[in-house]
Amino acid sequence: MIDDEKKAPCRVCLSIRIFLFSVCGLIIVALIDRSLVSGIAKLSPFAIAVSLVSILGFFAILKALVEFKQSKSKSTK
Repeated sequence: MIDDEKKAPCRVCLSIRIFLFSVCGLIIVALIDRSLVSGIAKLSPFAIAVSLVSILGFFAILKALVEFKQSKSKSTK
């Protein structure tokens, strides 16, 4: 039983948590200052999509580089 409690959450659970934290963060920002959210509303859907894909792509490349570096360090040992 102790080993089961130390397991990391699955990828789906982690994705859901990140999504919910993002939505909650956006709601908090909207309640604090509506001018920040209205600035995003002025952008076109295409600009928002390109920005989001660029940010996610950057993090995917960063994660791949970190994993590559970790696998290199394990193979040299």
